[in-house]
Amino acid sequence: MLGYGLTRARELLSALKREKSRVLFSPDSLPRIKPINDLFHVITLLYDRWKIEDYRLIYDMINRDANEQVGQLHGMNASQVWKRRKTLEIKEYQLVRQTIMALAGNAAQ
Repeated sequence: MLGYGLTRARELLSALKREKSRVLFSPDSLPRIKPINDLFHVITLLYDRWKIEDYRLIYDMINRDANEQVGQLHGMNASQVWKRRKTLEIKEYQLVRQTIMALAGNAAQ
């Protein structure tokens, strides 16, 4: 009574457990799915390092490039914001996100 869909879903769940990932895209027929899955694994690693109390700061750093603007919103100076950007790896997050978007855009074509 196991059809292809159920069998495939079980295989994918096993793969998620094995790789300790929370995100897995499938259709395997698309050539860029493996790199996209790998990049989501990296994003998940970054998320796991971030603390809940930093989420508002992270959100503002992702959406604003000017350290002075972010600092004004959070009572920090530009140097403090710059240091937090480095320790929270905001640039790395943005690069991975841009790469995912580029691959996903190309995969859809």
